Amino acid sequence: MRACLEVVSPRPRRWVIGWHRDWAFLDEAASERLKSLYQGKRFDRVICLRLSVRDVANEVRRWAAISEGGYEIDYDDYESKSRASIAAGLWGLGYRWAGLMTGLDALWVRRVERKLLPEFAQIWLATESDREAMRTRLPELKMGVFENCPSVRPVERLDPVPVPKVGFVGALGDFPNQDSLRFLVNEVWPKLRSRSKEWRLLVAGRELSDPMRAWLDAADGVEYLGEFDNI
Repeated sequence: MRACLEVVSPRPRRWVIGWHRDWAFLDEAASERLKSLYQGKRFDRVICLRLSVRDVANEVRRWAAISEGGYEIDYDDYESKSRASIAAGLWGLGYRWAGLMTGLDALWVRRVERKLLPEFAQIWLATESDREAMRTRLPELKMGVFENCPSVRPVERLDPVPVPKVGFVGALGDFPNQDSLRFLVNEVWPKLRSRSKEWRLLVAGRELSDPMRAWLDAADGVEYLGEFDNI
């Protein structure tokens, strides 16, 4: 039987500016807890879910025995690429300060990626385009793809529906979700609205920034509903 452990994000220990706001910092008590759980355990693979829990994963690796080449990262979204995309979108919408700060954040994340990703024997990304983009920057890394967006045939015809509404739900402080929402509103939504002005996009989620809220309010046929405890 093969043993695999995926290290996911606990609640952050503290908050700091920039990309580190989601970083899981370890205190002495947390380190001792991990030691008690994993000392002497053996795993074929340990998979770190995003760089923000890298310190936790490394602490597990410190105490557990892992098969050679079994330390991997599920990077999911190409962090610096998403931030650069959001920065360009904010800048183009006239939110220059937010765009500038997000762009600087993207550059900082690129530096962190170059420094820390080589620690892992395998990097898993969500799309082939992300792998190709990372390969141009970090060709020495071993990368694979776990697609979270299945391939579908283009929709040639939209059947009439009684209430033409589309919902978007997600944590809106998360850059991949912001990038997805930006693509939906800027690229997809105008094509739907050109077919019928009755189409409405309903957006729900927490941590929506003021520039993103202003952008949604100005978009045609888009309504931000706020945050819900139960959807």
